[in-house]
Amino acid sequence: MDEFLRVDAADMEDGTYYRDDKCKRLEEILGRDSRFRGCVVKRLRFQRNDPELMDSFVVQNSDGEDVVWFYIWEFDVLDESEIPSYLDVERKRL
Repeated sequence: MDEFLRVDAADMEDGTYYRDDKCKRLEEILGRDSRFRGCVVKRLRFQRNDPELMDSFVVQNSDGEDVVWFYIWEFDVLDESEIPSYLDVERKRL
């Protein structure tokens, strides 16, 4: 079982990767889809004026390479069943 250290993201420097409960939840959702199985989800600390654009999710492949970015507002608006297809489209757009 993964153990998480609880810290306040506001205390982190910009550009710092961290993992939280939402990362774990997104990994569970993506892990059910063969296109993203084995990917790791992290958050990337970035202070921005718009809270919906702060601390984006970064989906990385097993080699630690960024596959696609995902904003918190996208996570909140999309149904769980829509997330893998949405991220697949976003990944192909890049």
